[in-house]
Amino acid sequence: MTYQPTHDELTAALSPDFLQNNPKGFLENLKLCIRNKIDIQHYINDNTNYDVWYSPLPMCLAYLVGDLDNPSEKTKYDFYGRNTNIGNDLGIELMTYLYLGGADLTIVDYYNDNIYDYVDTLESDKYVLTRRINNKKFIDFLNP
Repeated sequence: MTYQPTHDELTAALSPDFLQNNPKGFLENLKLCIRNKIDIQHYINDNTNYDVWYSPLPMCLAYLVGDLDNPSEKTKYDFYGRNTNIGNDLGIELMTYLYLGGADLTIVDYYNDNIYDYVDTLESDKYVLTRRINNKKFIDFLNP
């Protein structure tokens, strides 16, 4: 018999906070769920969390990959990902497993943007609090 985690266990193991604080542990949780055929699509695509601007996990990941652009200007703000930077390769691996777990990359956030809109904004001159640099490989991976 395969172990079936509870809703609360999955909520914690696949939370935006856990992704932000322990991206490698988050990846291991994704792999475990996929390997054991645990349906995690609901957790990946959840866009009801106020703390991450109602963003699903793929967008949360995009907020974290690379280095913050002008971090010293942003120290007065407390925002998701402020103290986290995930490298391109780990970001790509995480996104691959999110996709394998059922990520829908067209789900929108509070601003009515999906991950592709967010990437377009990153590549423009518009101000974005979560703008990252050193994430080109990850962005190229996302571009259809």
